[in-house]
Amino acid sequence: GILRIAAGMRLRSLRSLGLTRFLCFASLLPFTPGALIGLPMGIWALVVLGRPEVQAAFELNSQTQVKPAGSTPPSPSQSAANGDIASPPMKSSRWAILSLIFGILALPLSILSGIPAVVSGILALNSIGRHRGRLGGKPLAVAGMVFGALSILLIPYYLIVAGTVVPNFVGTLQAPVGPTETIRAYSATDATITQDGVEKHESGWRLTAAEETVFRLFEYPLADVDQCVLTYRAQIRSENLEGNAYLEMWCRFPGRGESFSRGLAQTISGTTEWATYETPFYLKAGEAPDLIKLNFVTKGAGTVYIKDIELLRTPLSR
Repeated sequence: GILRIAAGMRLRSLRSLGLTRFLCFASLLPFTPGALIGLPMGIWALVVLGRPEVQAAFELNSQTQVKPAGSTPPSPSQSAANGDIASPPMKSSRWAILSLIFGILALPLSILSGIPAVVSGILALNSIGRHRGRLGGKPLAVAGMVFGALSILLIPYYLIVAGTVVPNFVGTLQAPVGPTETIRAYSATDATITQDGVEKHESGWRLTAAEETVFRLFEYPLADVDQCVLTYRAQIRSENLEGNAYLEMWCRFPGRGESFSRGLAQTISGTTEWATYETPFYLKAGEAPDLIKLNFVTKGAGTVYIKDIELLRTPLSR
């Protein structure tokens, strides 16, 4: 909000064209829900600032401000005779403005706007180069291309989020129709698949990681289980754990490969006390995995204690 107010005041007073452009650009960034209002206003302001007559007004105002106190501004004829009339400022390329707009929209729209941002930026730079200094807007084009390129590079992240969050969100819209039951519970008497760095400790296990590690704990075969939410739950505490750690559950579907659910909403790091952590996997009708894999992932070195591992099932309405 402060950036938008400052940009409006600068625009109204015709002071500092470069700073005004920066403030208008910064007001477009979606830091708060107010960006829904700031986005069209900021775009409109940047378009206005690209007009030659507006840039000329900024230039004239800056020249007036630097005149010594008490001096009399020269008449237009005197200025013309002395060669003091400033040349008209460069007009910004329309492709550059479009590139910036598409680049900002690429933050929420990903490649739907990111690719047009990059293409518009390239066209803008080519046009600016052909005009040999008579056309501006290169910073706008570069900024739009950067945002567009970032949105393209983040496609794998968007796919992971969509593959993990969206199915689980859709599953939460279905109401449970029965009590939660325990499919399998594990104790210290059960041997883990990963042995390196895993020791039995009291009623559970101690996991020691020297670097980023995936501890494969248990696998459990399933048959005819669908239209439910599977929950991987455990009690966990940590000691001097670098980075984040979380539960990870994989479901193998015959002839369809594997899908996973990660407890990224409940990560653990540093030194903590015992707490309950879980990650769900929502199964629709006909989605019947034949194998469940229960893992624990650490993104850095440290020690984790885990116990009371459970695989739960809650039936959902059809």
